[in-house]
Amino acid sequence: MNEKELLIEKERFFRAIAHDLRNPLGQIEGALTLLRTTGGDKEEYDMIANATDSIRGLVDSITLVAKLENNNLELVKTTVNLLGLVDEVIESSKYIFEISGLNLKKEILNSDIMPIIADPQVMERVLFNLLSYIGKVAAKGDVVFILGQTEKEIIIKIKYTLKSNPLFKDDEQINIGLNLKTIEKLIIMHNGKFENNNDEFLINLPKEE
Repeated sequence: MNEKELLIEKERFFRAIAHDLRNPLGQIEGALTLLRTTGGDKEEYDMIANATDSIRGLVDSITLVAKLENNNLELVKTTVNLLGLVDEVIESSKYIFEISGLNLKKEILNSDIMPIIADPQVMERVLFNLLSYIGKVAAKGDVVFILGQTEKEIIIKIKYTLKSNPLFKDDEQINIGLNLKTIEKLIIMHNGKFENNNDEFLINLPKEE
């Protein structure tokens, strides 16, 4: 990459950071305004908490990408309750879907979903960034988060309807944290597979042995 290309990449990087920070910062400002004028209630405090979590998550994602690009990312794998992790990710991404006018649904195909061996922080970032991506490119309607398993694998499927003319067409501009190429690398590091079928994401992960 020459100097001009590097400058273009840096400019794109900082534009994307500004875009991804604008929404949570706007939420904090709005909630603080309400707190000053009304004394506040649970909704305002929840709004600030969600926005703060979003900013913290963005910083975590950028740190994760930097370690990956510098080849010094070491996964801290442990037994992960995927059902619990999915619930946490869905809860933390609620505000994204509220802003985008999307309805997030969860479908559990098997009641006895087995644990996986994974780095829980990395997997949380992977799933959150996929939902964040969908929040920016999906047409209004349902987004379905499906969790199931086969004899040897855990299957995660996220289905949505792609906008006919999304505002962002370049994946690098959509997610400054983890873009789809980075997500695929992280899934492979967990001995899994990742597919992007335009209106559906598919992740296959090995069960805990």
